[in-house]
Amino acid sequence: MGRELLLEIDAIADRGTCIGRDGGKAVFVEMAAPGDTVKVRITRNKPKFMLGELLEVVQPSASRISPRCQYYGKCGGCAWQHIDYESQFMGKVASFTGFISTRLGLVPGQFADPIPSPLPYGYRNRVSFNVVKDSGETLVGFSALRSDKTIPIASCPVLVAELNNVIEAVNRFLSETRPHTPERIRMQRDGEGGVWLIVHYREAHVVGRAGEKTLRALQSLEASGLFAGVFTQSGRSVKHTSIGVTTTLMPFSSKVSGRQFDYGVPVGSFVQANASVAHAMLERVMAQGEELRDKNILELYCGSGFFTLPLAGVASSVTAVEGDPRAIAALESNARGNQLDNITATSCDVGKALTRLKTEGARFDHCLLDPPRTGAADAIATLAALCPDRITYVSCSPPTLARDLSLLKAQGYRIDSICAADIFPQTAHLEALAFLSRG
Repeated sequence: MGRELLLEIDAIADRGTCIGRDGGKAVFVEMAAPGDTVKVRITRNKPKFMLGELLEVVQPSASRISPRCQYYGKCGGCAWQHIDYESQFMGKVASFTGFISTRLGLVPGQFADPIPSPLPYGYRNRVSFNVVKDSGETLVGFSALRSDKTIPIASCPVLVAELNNVIEAVNRFLSETRPHTPERIRMQRDGEGGVWLIVHYREAHVVGRAGEKTLRALQSLEASGLFAGVFTQSGRSVKHTSIGVTTTLMPFSSKVSGRQFDYGVPVGSFVQANASVAHAMLERVMAQGEELRDKNILELYCGSGFFTLPLAGVASSVTAVEGDPRAIAALESNARGNQLDNITATSCDVGKALTRLKTEGARFDHCLLDPPRTGAADAIATLAALCPDRITYVSCSPPTLARDLSLLKAQGYRIDSICAADIFPQTAHLEALAFLSRG
């Protein structure tokens, strides 16, 4: 057994931990809160830090509260429900600022005001459930904390009400269609309050009598009026059950710079999970004003046009690149629907698209990129060769952001400002916007 310590917890750290110190050596502890006095057992002792298991909260912090969720501490989704929202938000931002400063040598003045979530709960408009057999029933659930098991759940307080309201119906469907059990259930609320359901199967589900039974149950789900659309997916193929609506585009809208943009996103394509924070990030991007107006803009990883459409509303031209052909088809439709004729949309690997643009001698005034969690390291040198005066980097991963900004600095760009955005309250996750200009 590891030795036990009495610790004062100083601050929120990353990955759902808080930090205390033993003789100057950092001790990372899950489920602690800043200001707590705790008893911990050391589970790992490394040269520069230790990991501690929380045994007892000897003196609770003023920021410690009762978790709202009945599954908290068992479910692996949330890290901070035991800390009031203001404290967790400021703690996450401080951790992010320290991390980025250390790696990039930034000063406090380079960090813009962070973006909190207006809703600490009930904000998440999309969800991916595991499917698990429990006590003779087949139910949706989330991965357990530090385990590959699944915890069945009846509701989740971070989800929007529309998603919680249909969990019972989905669980009934799962039990009715046993043993033909899907791998995963995904749901998305659109901008008008409709819920879109995707049922993932390992193989094509319409096989023999069991498949016919499943198809009828799917059609019954869609005919129930609870869903805007019901779909199945096997591999990359998304198929509609052919009842009710015939469209495969989920409706959304955004209003920025005094103009509303209505757009559709293909079922199964990426949508930011927190609409309020996503729109606040869009407003920060568009607040660059004259740096965007009448400029030639390159957008990488553009999706279906969340940033593209407002950018095109002020720019001279937007060249938009995205690897998903369904998203590009939606973007082209969205451009027509919003009377925007200055968008050139390309479905292509970003690296290949940049190489082609470089070969053609293309030049851009501004580039916005919103890469996946893996970042854009392989594309940065080619991007710099296109000589954009300014770059806006939207990031969902602080470590890859730090790496990619370091690469951009080496290419002659300076970091003007960075803004943290709390798109996932109650979790350890934080997103960011970085604004750069050629030095």
